[in-house]
Amino acid sequence: MKEIIQKLAETGQEVYAKICEVTSVDPDNQTADLKPLDGSSDILDALLQVSDNGVYVEPKVGSLVACVFVSKELAVVVNHSEVKQFGFKIENCNFNANKDEIILKVDKAKFRIDKGEITIKVNDFSLVMVKDLMTLNGDSLGGLVKSEVVADDLKEIKKDLNNLKSIFTSWSPVPNDGGAVLKSSVSSWAGKNLEIKQKTDFENDKVKHGD
Repeated sequence: MKEIIQKLAETGQEVYAKICEVTSVDPDNQTADLKPLDGSSDILDALLQVSDNGVYVEPKVGSLVACVFVSKELAVVVNHSEVKQFGFKIENCNFNANKDEIILKVDKAKFRIDKGEITIKVNDFSLVMVKDLMTLNGDSLGGLVKSEVVADDLKEIKKDLNNLKSIFTSWSPVPNDGGAVLKSSVSSWAGKNLEIKQKTDFENDKVKHGD
């Protein structure tokens, strides 16, 4: 494109533009067919992007665009009243957006937002947020541990063991009682069962993770 414009400047050929309606779009070839509002002949295969790098804008069918003729055979869409898809590429950085999602890729990193979901991937790490759930590298290992709940449970177990230790340290053997005093002291401790916790009691059901 740069070379074509330079040649046009050398020949003195004038570059001009028309306002057109978009009648069809070919996203694969990045071209569009246009109907000029001045009633002139349709413009076929107008370019939406002039190179692999740079900005790509896909207009909506039925919308209005400005189409610039850089030669009699070459037309480029340069402005848009409505956009269906927008993207750009800067070396190893790719960005694309439409009404359903936004995607940004940089090398092996990918950031994606669509309706109700956010996904981030960097090499082998992934993070997905959807509604009221977040997962880190999947959810095969269940919810993240609630440290406060674990700490409270360990505190209860340690307290129970310390009570047992206190019973033994305060006990004095009585000759020929067959351990009756110790049994009496331990019985009240042994009669208090600890609550059996389940795996889910320690898990955060809104944040899960995998390997």
